[in-house]
Amino acid sequence: MPGARKAVRDLQRDMPHVTETRVHPMFVDMTSFTSITKFVTDFSALSLPLHGLVNAAGEAMGPAGRGADGKMPSHTLVTNYYGPFYLTHLLLQHLTTSAPARIVNFCSALGEFMGKVDWNDLRGEKLVDSDPLAAYNASKRMLSMMTKEMAVRCKGTGVDVFAVHPGFAATNLWHKSLRCYPAARAFNVAEEWFAQHPFYGALPALYALSEPHLQGGSVGRWVRSKGANGLVAGWAAQQT
Repeated sequence: MPGARKAVRDLQRDMPHVTETRVHPMFVDMTSFTSITKFVTDFSALSLPLHGLVNAAGEAMGPAGRGADGKMPSHTLVTNYYGPFYLTHLLLQHLTTSAPARIVNFCSALGEFMGKVDWNDLRGEKLVDSDPLAAYNASKRMLSMMTKEMAVRCKGTGVDVFAVHPGFAATNLWHKSLRCYPAARAFNVAEEWFAQHPFYGALPALYALSEPHLQGGSVGRWVRSKGANGLVAGWAAQQT
């Protein structure tokens, strides 16, 4: 977990009061239901409250493998949707007990618009051999649908649910894509010229997680946050 350890070091450098006892980097493989279950068990053993859950795992045009458990045919679908769905399901009672709490899902405005859900192929068998972007778009559409439905079901529990769109940010998303896809190579080139810094891509999630005047509801619209370049959103969000 080099990335997590670096994040902890950066936090401690910028915020000296953040000690090792206050930050717990933990590993979870979002393509493995076994790993997710173990993560939740290990987290529960810490006996800590949980006031925020950010589902930020994602891939686009990745490998055609079945995930670490071998249970799902589409690696992208399990990374972007089924993994976050299962993690959220297992932690929901913990979030409710710790309320007020918020769930923030990294969705995609483009994916929601272009994504199609095949109700006869929810495991994504057909997506493996289809357009490489189809699995990504479908997963983001499914995540948006889940977010909106969860926002309705969690109403009155003290848990608010939001979806955020980070815009085009220079993360390692496209660097991990298979270069055999022309679209992946095109996105890598475009990223060098047009993408915003990851800091700005993270602002939507930070806004949805911490803005005190943002509340979950059933409005179903994107809410622009301050300081971010691109769509910054709270699905089913409303300002107070």
